[in-house]
Amino acid sequence: MAIYHFSRNGVSPAAGSSAVKASAYISGMTVFRELTGVKCSYRRAERVVSHDVELPEAAPVEYRDPETLWNAAEAAQRGNGCYAHRENMALPRELAEKDGEFEKLMRDYAERVVKATGHAVEWGIHDDGDGNYHAHELESDLALGEHGFERPADRRSVKCYLCRKAGAPEIWVDAADWKAWAKPEGYEKVFNFKDGVRRTMSEARADGLGKGDRKSKNPVASIVRPDWKDARKAGREELVERRKLWADCVNAALERNGFSERVSHLSNAERGLDEEPTRHLGYRAHSMERDAMRRAERDGAEYIPVTRIGRENEEIRARNAEAAMHAIEENLRELCRHAADKAENIYEYREMLEGWRVTVGERGGDLLIGDGDDPSFEPRPLSDMCPELAGDGLENRFIRNVEADIERKGRQALAERAAARAEAARIEGIKQSYLASMASAFAEYRRDARAAKGTPLGEFPKLKLPKVPKEVRDDQEVRQAYLGYRYKADDLRLGLASGVPKKKGGGHGCGGAPAQGQEQRRVVEQSRSMQGRSQQQNR
Repeated sequence: MAIYHFSRNGVSPAAGSSAVKASAYISGMTVFRELTGVKCSYRRAERVVSHDVELPEAAPVEYRDPETLWNAAEAAQRGNGCYAHRENMALPRELAEKDGEFEKLMRDYAERVVKATGHAVEWGIHDDGDGNYHAHELESDLALGEHGFERPADRRSVKCYLCRKAGAPEIWVDAADWKAWAKPEGYEKVFNFKDGVRRTMSEARADGLGKGDRKSKNPVASIVRPDWKDARKAGREELVERRKLWADCVNAALERNGFSERVSHLSNAERGLDEEPTRHLGYRAHSMERDAMRRAERDGAEYIPVTRIGRENEEIRARNAEAAMHAIEENLRELCRHAADKAENIYEYREMLEGWRVTVGERGGDLLIGDGDDPSFEPRPLSDMCPELAGDGLENRFIRNVEADIERKGRQALAERAAARAEAARIEGIKQSYLASMASAFAEYRRDARAAKGTPLGEFPKLKLPKVPKEVRDDQEVRQAYLGYRYKADDLRLGLASGVPKKKGGGHGCGGAPAQGQEQRRVVEQSRSMQGRSQQQNR
């Protein structure tokens, strides 16, 4: 059945990543990175099934070249800002048998992204040879216009501090304005304290607290958009919209090809799958539980539900949490096994898992596997999750994968050699056919020339050879035969036409005698040689 997978990450110098390197991986091409003067390329470029670049209508034509596009994107960015965003997505297996449908799906998605954002998009479809079709997409962070990448005139996000002063309500202050007016007017930054209360330092000193009682040295801050909408929340909402856009494109492709399967960008929890609902507490029970939580917080004790429904709900939450952890473990186990079936060494294995948001650590010679999206999941040893990969199991998988890759490349090399032999045979056939056609044309010309004997030189027919096929233009044998027929035709014309200038010291070339043109050249060379010997004797 169709599965949904979509992940999105920033490509920035702060993360040590590069848009040019990402493009080289996606396209399978060797790309020169101007910032470092290094050529970027990756092995196994043969896994790139299809690749293209989608640009806004007003973008310069030269930006269709990935090397030009992403070097310009890196040059246009400032500081540690993102060059681009990279997306990885699973392609529905149902479309694998439909010729060109993966490309249609990716073009549909890329066109929608470009139209909605004005950004440049490069995409590539990969197949590692096991039928695991997936796609990568690279989207520029800046809009691309007629004159290249366009930096926004205003800041796209603003850092603000939560501030207070006596007799005034709390306000959020732009970090750029903090020293300009907020601090001179008596506002103070608000901090989180270990007891869960937010205070300014003046309020903390009044309560007998100091800097050591703060939860963090950083004040309460927020990143907002120019419209004062929380930037993190807005970013999450945009990511949800992008995930939904991909799901819509996949479902449109499935429907277009007559499949009933559909995918969803929502999580199982959001769709209510495999999660037991809790019971409604009611007003009185909710009030009793709230008071119990407050008392536990005040006394520093553990909260224990005091009502029957509260205890039942706590048990349901525990079961749901256990089921969620079990589901996460099953998913991680599947990913670990899938990576083991593809990787050829431990470094590639770890890189593959980390690309799937799986954390990989090490303890006591064993790998610790965790979930990068859920820190609450306690990392588990790989040997416990997948006993078949314990000991030499993982290494044996790597050896098997290398052998399979060598065998696959051997089959590919044999196929390439067979194709090369077939192409050489085809070229040889073209060559022999052309040589035969030239011989036939010359034989016909020779009959025509003898029939036209005595015709004035200016009216005497000339040899017309068939056009040389482009496949054999550089063949030495073809060249020699072509010139040889030309020379023979010229000799026939000079020997059979009338009105040919007479040679010096000889008659007309005929039968086995030299042709007139060749005899004339010989007379000139002999004359020059005799002249040179005479000059030497005079000296």
